[in-house]
Amino acid sequence: MESKGHLVATSLRGKEGLELFKKDKFDLVLSDITMPDMDGIELIKKVKEKDQQTKVIVITGHIQKEKEEKAREAGADEVLIKPFKNELLYQTISKIVI
Repeated sequence: MESKGHLVATSLRGKEGLELFKKDKFDLVLSDITMPDMDGIELIKKVKEKDQQTKVIVITGHIQKEKEEKAREAGADEVLIKPFKNELLYQTISKIVI
């Protein structure tokens, strides 16, 4: 699938997303904090273990300050709190993916 000139792969589950990531090269991973079978913080750690250069944006609707800090410590480059406009997402992607 393609969106805004980017090739996009999607997954609804953390482990499934990690398997997609392991099979291909990605410049960016978008992840929620709360997902079935693997939370976003664990996913971030595993992504960064495999490739430190991959950028990660965490998207969530209900994040406690502690979880935001843990996401950043795990390697999240940006944290976006829902709701937000698509334009903010596109600007964030443009800012961190060169």
